[in-house]
Amino acid sequence: VWHDSSFAVKYTDVDYLVFSDAARFVADGESPYQRATYRYTPLLAYILLPNAWLHPAWGKMVFAATDLLCGLLIRSILLLQGDVSESR
Repeated sequence: VWHDSSFAVKYTDVDYLVFSDAARFVADGESPYQRATYRYTPLLAYILLPNAWLHPAWGKMVFAATDLLCGLLIRSILLLQGDVSESR
């Protein structure tokens, strides 16, 4: 939230607004495809429902946590393969 209000280049792009709009449609009992440019799985709109209920930055936290989890999984795979040392 701070980043988006402080920098010209936002943390998220236009797609995030599309995701959030779709979540609002779902929260109102409608289809996420009511958002004209929504071309994603409906599951994404349901995952981002807290954007409509709690805070618009909910999805940003979910995406950031997912990025961190992916990094940990990649590191674990590399450790299992012996491609990286434990000290890094």
